[in-house]
Amino acid sequence: APEVLRVPMLVRAPAAGVEPGTWQPVTRSIDVPPTLAGLCGLPPEDGRQTEGIDLAPALRGEAPPPILRATSHTSLIPDAIVRAPAFRGSVLEQLHPSREPEGMWVALRDGDVVAKLARRRADGPIEPAVYHLGTDPLEQHDLFQPGDRGHQGLLADLQAYKARLVAAHRAL
Repeated sequence: APEVLRVPMLVRAPAAGVEPGTWQPVTRSIDVPPTLAGLCGLPPEDGRQTEGIDLAPALRGEAPPPILRATSHTSLIPDAIVRAPAFRGSVLEQLHPSREPEGMWVALRDGDVVAKLARRRADGPIEPAVYHLGTDPLEQHDLFQPGDRGHQGLLADLQAYKARLVAAHRAL
């Protein structure tokens, strides 16, 4: 969902050398702990390696922002919820007609580009879409071109991500 891939992060750290301003590059929730530790001058907790990246040097202007990608996916809503009397015939039921893992929607943000495998209409198939958040922040204009190599690369990465999610679900 856009809400997952575009979460604002507010940091006020003048003592840590962070100037007021807006941070445009991609960040991820896993980057928050190492970044806060870095802003406080602390090493990673107990020397453990974290999955996230310390963005403090980039926030201070000491290093270029790292090139990051963020992914998201819909959860599989339990049948008992979707089929509950309150939701029968609702958009929720239409958007999630199946609780099979192949029905998950997935998205990948790479800079200002967001690629998705999702339904455009409640009763439609899952299909690819590409949006540019810099020029289309409300994701109104799908830019996906099947012959575009960049779009094909994003789609291949997105399909691989979804395949890992489906396999993990099937292994439960």
